[in-house]
Amino acid sequence: MLIGPAMHAIGAACVFAKIPVAPIYYVKRADGNRCGVFEEDPLENTRVLPHYNLLYVTAREYQYSAAEFGRLQRGLAEVIPNKWTPHFMWHVAIAAKPKGAEQTYFELALATYQKIMGRLRSEPKEGKSFRQMRVQTSA
Repeated sequence: MLIGPAMHAIGAACVFAKIPVAPIYYVKRADGNRCGVFEEDPLENTRVLPHYNLLYVTAREYQYSAAEFGRLQRGLAEVIPNKWTPHFMWHVAIAAKPKGAEQTYFELALATYQKIMGRLRSEPKEGKSFRQMRVQTSA
């Protein structure tokens, strides 16, 4: 798997685990250009891309634990079927609901990210207003 697809798969695994989507902030293109993630796939474009700022800021500001990355590793190695492509993983996250849930995996993750964002708004970083914490999402 190439770096781009691997990071896309890790991002989807983050959604399943309701952990901020780490690759959005931590992975940069070698050429310095914008990644353009979620733009080509129609479902991702309409359902995920509108939340890019939320995903980016929560990934940037969240304090990840080793246990969370262990859960991601286990999910990718043991839970998510090997035959799933990264885009298929995102499609499942966007459209499927866990057993007994009323919301999709992505909707459940968004609720978690919104709680994180709420905490960030109430306790902005020293010297930065919440407005300064936002990311520029246009090219």
